[in-house]
Amino acid sequence: MVSPSLKRAASLLCVAGLSLAGGFAGPMTMRAAGAEETPVQSGASDPAAAPAPDDGTVTTTAEPAAEEPAPAPLQETEVMPDGASGTVGPEGRTGKGARGGRGGNGGDAGRCFGLLVYCIAGDGGAGGSGGGGSDGRTGGRGGPGGSGGDGGDCGLVTCVQGAGGAGGDGGDGGGAWKGAGGRGGDGGSGGDGGFGTSVRILPLGSIFYPYGPGGDGGDGGDGGASARGRGASGGNGGDGGDGCPAGQPGAGGAGGWGLKGYGNKGRDGRPGRNLCLLNNLLGL
Repeated sequence: MVSPSLKRAASLLCVAGLSLAGGFAGPMTMRAAGAEETPVQSGASDPAAAPAPDDGTVTTTAEPAAEEPAPAPLQETEVMPDGASGTVGPEGRTGKGARGGRGGNGGDAGRCFGLLVYCIAGDGGAGGSGGGGSDGRTGGRGGPGGSGGDGGDCGLVTCVQGAGGAGGDGGDGGGAWKGAGGRGGDGGSGGDGGFGTSVRILPLGSIFYPYGPGGDGGDGGDGGASARGRGASGGNGGDGGDGCPAGQPGAGGAGGWGLKGYGNKGRDGRPGRNLCLLNNLLGL
């Protein structure tokens, strides 16, 4: 049997050996831990060491801010056609003292109908001038000038109103060998300017112009001369068209020369109605 003193000595020897082994193992463990932390401290990325995202969190991405709706622009600019010009009246038959033909009326211009379109209405066509009377025993009368066409209307759109066409001039009267000379033809009336509503706001000042300009009246033809009698009277001038501004009147034709005196001058036309009503009220 082993004595109790020998057992105590063996127990003390075991405890001393374990303590010695622990003293050597401590520094080695710290050095190993330091070696493992070195790559992290140097800034190198380790995909395995990256923390995994939490399944309970929701990742959101920034979305661009919604743009404010811009006002709808005018889709296009529309230009309407002008009215056709009137035909010129034919001359009276030579040597017969025939009357000159009537000038044709100018055509009306195209109107604007579209929406969201900047529309330019057409201008009325000019009236054709009257044909001159031919010379003869008595002079032929000059033909009257044609009326100008009306300018195009705008309607409820942003637009420019059309101008009225000018009236055609009257034809000159033919000369006479024995009798009276031919009277000059009357000038044609000017066309009315197109109508446009207050929606027309480009440019801003145009809101005060609800009508396009009226056409000018045609001038009267000159009276024919007479070799033995008195000269013929001139034709009357045409009236101006209504609009903003109003059309100017046509001038009366001059009286023809005659052995017994000049003929009377034709009467001037009347100006059109001035439809710049808001302008007159506002002093513009």
